[in-house]
Amino acid sequence: MLLEGKKVVIMGVRNKWSIAWGAAQSAYEQGAEVICTCSADS
Repeated sequence: MLLEGKKVVIMGVRNKWSIAWGAAQSAYEQGAEVICTCSADS
């Protein structure tokens, strides 16, 4: 797998329709350990 053993931070995951969510899923499927973040609305 392309990202096996890597740690990846994905910023801006708001819901399952966001581009960041798709990027996180792809990274996870490629073997990465994924950390997701999003900012709270103020």
